[in-house]
Amino acid sequence: DSLTGLYNQRHFYARLNEEIARAKRQKHNLALILLDLDDFKRYNDNYGHLAGDELLQKVGKVINRNVREGVDSGFRYGGDEFAVVLIDANELVAKMMSNRIEKGIEEECGITASTGTVIFADNLTAEMLVEEADRRLYGSKDQRNNVKGPQKVGAI
Repeated sequence: DSLTGLYNQRHFYARLNEEIARAKRQKHNLALILLDLDDFKRYNDNYGHLAGDELLQKVGKVINRNVREGVDSGFRYGGDEFAVVLIDANELVAKMMSNRIEKGIEEECGITASTGTVIFADNLTAEMLVEEADRRLYGSKDQRNNVKGPQKVGAI
């Protein structure tokens, strides 16, 4: 993605499918974080689209700084949504990375982000993994039903 310096959505699905196949073969953990900026539309309305683009650039830098270089990958999923694929990451590592990225965005960008994190299970496809992470992401935006923490998922 030319704006954020992260890989784009097309590359995300290619990499996720590749890592799912590798996780199945090598029996290692794999985690996915989906991230959405809170109130980004309001931010754009208040400060303008140029400021919104600058914010997205900062978020891309925060993500790049907080993933393990040469191991994990950050992606701009679309609009103000981002994805992070964590290789050989269990629930604890995924939660730590998710929290670190959220904190970095809040401290460096002055805006909060919500995340949905899932740990890969053998029977899931890339689409199922994304769907579950997305469900958790939007669940985390709801204060009454916070399902933000990473959880291993089976058949959905």
